[in-house]
Amino acid sequence: MKILIFYPFVRSFGGIERLLADLHQEAAVVGMSVELVCFRCDVDFSGYCHPAPVVHVLPGRRSYACELLRLRSFLGRQAEPARLLVMEMYGAMYAAGIPQPYCLHIADTPTLLPRDTTRFSWSAPIPTEWGPHNPGFFKRLGAELRYRLIRRGVHRAETCATMTQLNAAVLQNTFARSFAVVPPGVLEWTTDVGTNGPDCIFLSVCRLEPSKRVDWIIDAFCQLPQPLLNRSKLWIVGEGSQSAALRSMTASRAAAGRVQFWGHVSETQLEDCYRQSSVFVMPARQGYGLPGLEALARGLRLIVHRESGVSEVLEGRPEATIITDPESLTAALQACCENHQTWRRQSRNIRPRAAWARDLLQVCEWL
Repeated sequence: MKILIFYPFVRSFGGIERLLADLHQEAAVVGMSVELVCFRCDVDFSGYCHPAPVVHVLPGRRSYACELLRLRSFLGRQAEPARLLVMEMYGAMYAAGIPQPYCLHIADTPTLLPRDTTRFSWSAPIPTEWGPHNPGFFKRLGAELRYRLIRRGVHRAETCATMTQLNAAVLQNTFARSFAVVPPGVLEWTTDVGTNGPDCIFLSVCRLEPSKRVDWIIDAFCQLPQPLLNRSKLWIVGEGSQSAALRSMTASRAAAGRVQFWGHVSETQLEDCYRQSSVFVMPARQGYGLPGLEALARGLRLIVHRESGVSEVLEGRPEATIITDPESLTAALQACCENHQTWRRQSRNIRPRAAWARDLLQVCEWL
């Protein structure tokens, strides 16, 4: 069986792209193949999974009508029947105009997408945060059309899935359609996780964007008492629109010498960062937060914000500290640093990605 995954724009390797790679690898175990269909792909998946999935890029003019025609034409040319999995809200917007049946997976709700304009529509039941300027009539009209197309795409799906109970509730309120909850998993970790080094190394791995709140991490780290700061380090892995601003912000701090920006790294380098680090810091507001689970699987402790969807499955776990604001983040960093030498580092029992892939395939009734 072949599964086509339609994800309109693949601009960088993040949580959704990790899910696509995981599904590709786990589907192969049960004799299925996964191929990606998109209008743009800036990611080389060969750096993240072997073998890499086949990627069908449908280039051409950027307009909804033209892109929809290209998608319909591609799907109509398929020589053999294929299952179709549509990803995210804007995937649903295009799926509203295709005749083929499909299942839908949405990870990020409208409330998690600051640039999502459907909040300007008249009929979307989404809390409106317009900012300093009210949108004009034509902007609201465009938002209304997009919302109606996305809603149609959601309702036409044979099955809808998301990652957390909170997301399911928001999506049901937004689109009046129930969503199955399929929490993602991570690669099972069997390598020796090692022991804590003399320094408490705090690690952040993410796109450097406002929603990730890396500035919170830098502020909290720089507020550590000097004796703790002298035996601590902060490693920041990733690039993004805030890269320059965050580097500039750090350079002006007295603790700048204890902070290292790694930029974009290879999978091998990333594993080395996990191996040497002690605590993974993730104060982001996000739909899930797979890197946090990957850190736990590798024996690190985790500091995670309540607004990260993965916090739903971490309640009561002693290796995970759930924070709510910058002050609680500062306290969590200090506590981790103070008991760094006495904390036993060990791999944690984390939901494996094979279970996520199997459950998603079962929800879609493809297994």
